[in-house]
Amino acid sequence: MGKVICIDPGHGGYDPGTHCLDNSLQEKDFNLAVALDLKKILEGLGITVVMTRTTDDSPEGITDLTKELQARCDISNAAGADLFLSIHANAGGGVGCEAYVWPGGVGATVGNDLTNALAPTMGVHGEAVKDGGPNGRHLYVICNTNAPAVLIEVGFMDSSDITKLKDHLHQFAGMLAVPLSKFLGGIAPAPVAAGGVSQVTLTTALDNHSAATDAKIADALAALQAQFDVTVKALIAELKG
Repeated sequence: MGKVICIDPGHGGYDPGTHCLDNSLQEKDFNLAVALDLKKILEGLGITVVMTRTTDDSPEGITDLTKELQARCDISNAAGADLFLSIHANAGGGVGCEAYVWPGGVGATVGNDLTNALAPTMGVHGEAVKDGGPNGRHLYVICNTNAPAVLIEVGFMDSSDITKLKDHLHQFAGMLAVPLSKFLGGIAPAPVAAGGVSQVTLTTALDNHSAATDAKIADALAALQAQFDVTVKALIAELKG
């Protein structure tokens, strides 16, 4: 059986999170957009995805913060997830991405790989991977999930980062899918050029495909076509180029 990832779009419903300075984009909506894009790509690569929310609502409609955060952890724990990824955008006027993890182990490795994937586009805010455990930020979802957990802050909504966050909104999932697929064991994606079309490497799969992989390849192409508004023909040309 393949590995399972629980994707957690931070905030939602009663809790908007932060927002850009002109309030044209709220964090909860940014997080959900990236998470849904990522779900499509990873499922297309044959990876099992569990979501803590798929709409603008908190898990189970809970409006008590501690109970709501526990509900997110419960969803991951009940699914037996191999990785918990919480997607966020930052506030405080800084620039760049960062990840919070339980120090050491798998979460720290994945967090480092995720920030490396985002860095060409977003840059890095100080130390890329920070302590989210009980001796650091003590982030609830880091401390209460059974799976290795990473909370990724893609960039800052109240700084010059907002232009990049808006311009690359539907490209971040492709960037994150590269290291995630490596860890989770899906069809291997290729590196994503900063600002470029997210590319899934289909060369090996197409050369050595079987009936079992045909559907996954088709799903991956369809997801990317919908996500980036490109035709399959253009996508294949990009891959060959």
